[in-house]
Amino acid sequence: LGEEAAWMHDYLLTPIMGYTTLLMDRELPADVGTKLKAIYSAALKARDLVQQILTFSRHQSEAAEKQLVDTSSVLEDAIGLMRATIPSSIEIKVRIASNVPMIHANPGQLHQVIVNLCTNAAQAITQSRGHIEINLRRADATLPGCPARIANGDFIELSVSDDGAGMTPQVRSRIFEPFFTTKDVGQGSGLGLSVVHGIVSGHGGEITLSTDEGKGSTFRVYLPAADHDANQVEVASQARIEGHERVLLIDDEVAVVRATKDLLENFGYEVEAFTQPASALRQFLALDRAFDIVVTDNLMPEMTGLELAQAIRENDASIPIVLMSGYLDDRADRNPAITVTISKPTSGRELSNLIQQVVRTKIA
Repeated sequence: LGEEAAWMHDYLLTPIMGYTTLLMDRELPADVGTKLKAIYSAALKARDLVQQILTFSRHQSEAAEKQLVDTSSVLEDAIGLMRATIPSSIEIKVRIASNVPMIHANPGQLHQVIVNLCTNAAQAITQSRGHIEINLRRADATLPGCPARIANGDFIELSVSDDGAGMTPQVRSRIFEPFFTTKDVGQGSGLGLSVVHGIVSGHGGEITLSTDEGKGSTFRVYLPAADHDANQVEVASQARIEGHERVLLIDDEVAVVRATKDLLENFGYEVEAFTQPASALRQFLALDRAFDIVVTDNLMPEMTGLELAQAIRENDASIPIVLMSGYLDDRADRNPAITVTISKPTSGRELSNLIQQVVRTKIA
């Protein structure tokens, strides 16, 4: 399951999202821009579904890169999306306390937790009108229902409540099971809440559920807070960062390597691209010190990205190597030949920003 999902990431969504974003940056007729946004929106939905499958299969949850995250900002972004997709007959109330500490988390997965819980809440409201209430605060271990271990540490609490149908004891006992759903065929995958459970567990947290049939449900997510010093660090900017570095790019899929090359060149990089890692290695050796950074896929038929990185390291121990793949595991993160990993599909902005972080770290 994870391998098939990763294949979709690599070979289908990367070129679709890449070329769509390139075209969206250009001045085009309004009707063309609208259609491009529709294509990109559909690709994002497909990416979210694939990410849920990857998370469920544990290939992504184990390797997901965590960073210092302001949960309130992620929540506000997610709620903006939900207000546009949830029926207007459902009122969304959000309360964010002023003293919520930052956490170490994967921001994409945290966003997914919020969206999945809100989507579940909206689908539970079968009457004509309803309410969803979302609260974010520092966890209080003295409150009823708070897990015992929360009292031994500093946690944040994110709760999502609805006044929908609630759950029977039978449904409640199975609610986090993969592929379990009470919805009609075609109305849900049964992965949403199991994915939430997997992400929360992977972040060292806990999730609880309180529900009464006919009265609604409340999910509470508890995640460990970052230490005090980390909370003084400013969250990294997501502004567009361009570069001029010479990039050696390798991916065995022609459509992917073309799209990635175009994306990087759009950000100012000089890119030499290959679909065969052996050819890329020969070029690297022939042009001594000609490249500033290597960006390579991992799973390739004649040589993996890890094997290529090790061969490059034997000739140049200092060059940064980025492993970019839709199918990463913790072996890649632990491999000394790899400077940093990034999951596909990724935007040109994300990849460019990462390259600049790596290059600047090397210079420093």
